[in-house]
Amino acid sequence: MPGKEPDPQDKLGSHIQTLAGKLNEAYEVVIKLNKSSRAKQKAYYDRNTKLVTFSVGDYVYLKGMVIGAGKSKNFRTRWRGPYLVTKRLSDLNYQTQITPGKLAIVNVNRLKRCHDAPKRKKSK
Repeated sequence: MPGKEPDPQDKLGSHIQTLAGKLNEAYEVVIKLNKSSRAKQKAYYDRNTKLVTFSVGDYVYLKGMVIGAGKSKNFRTRWRGPYLVTKRLSDLNYQTQITPGKLAIVNVNRLKRCHDAPKRKKSK
């Protein structure tokens, strides 16, 4: 009985366990790589960023992100406004008045300071 063949069920079970172990190892490697790449991407993004703050009553320009179907990005106006800052919600989010009665919450990354505040029209 020296040439006794192992049971096919045992072979299959050990193969499944080996495969599951290798998949677990691969999953852990991917998780570690993902964490390190996120940290590198965040450091790269934060390298040139500056925290800009606005006060209530400041005028800002709003960066338009949507181009629209059938329109060229080359001929669009990138900055719209000026709009009035009505409320500071956090360090990163501000509430701006787009039109009378219409407010929008905007991230600071889409805002640019307006140095020449618009002149108010005098009522007669």
